Amino acid sequence: DIIAKNAPESFFKPASGRTDLKAWQKSVETLMRKLQRPRYVMVPLPEFMQKAGRDAFVNNHQMPPFEKADWKGNPDMSLDQKYKYYEEAYAESPALVPQLSKALVELEPLIFCAEFCTEGGLSYDDIDLWARMRSMTVIKGIEYPPKVRAYLDHFEKAGDVPL
Repeated sequence: DIIAKNAPESFFKPASGRTDLKAWQKSVETLMRKLQRPRYVMVPLPEFMQKAGRDAFVNNHQMPPFEKADWKGNPDMSLDQKYKYYEEAYAESPALVPQLSKALVELEPLIFCAEFCTEGGLSYDDIDLWARMRSMTVIKGIEYPPKVRAYLDHFEKAGDVPL
């Protein structure tokens, strides 16, 4: 929504509705949450420099297998318990990182080229996919297939957003 309001109307092509990209994203949803979320509150991101920011994130972003309704605002689950679930997920990293690397091999043929994931040019598909891909870069040890790495590197330069 923010991009739609700020980018020239013809700059990005509309989202394609590709079901293959959505299926891949859904297939790695739990894996990504377990790998990324603990790291978000561990790395020096500006929004998490203060404990209150980290606490708000942990309190509002569930860790699998919990659903949001079972996590957020649950009076029976303390913030300390939620942090323990984050720590447990982080401890699973040695087993999870290779799974994510394997999933990226499955993503590679879905990326059209380094400049855009969907044939026809830069689109909202790229906004969605690159944001997800960029957040993976907080995870050490991921093996990126060449086309996936080229896609990440292209948008790092094009968007002037260091990874």
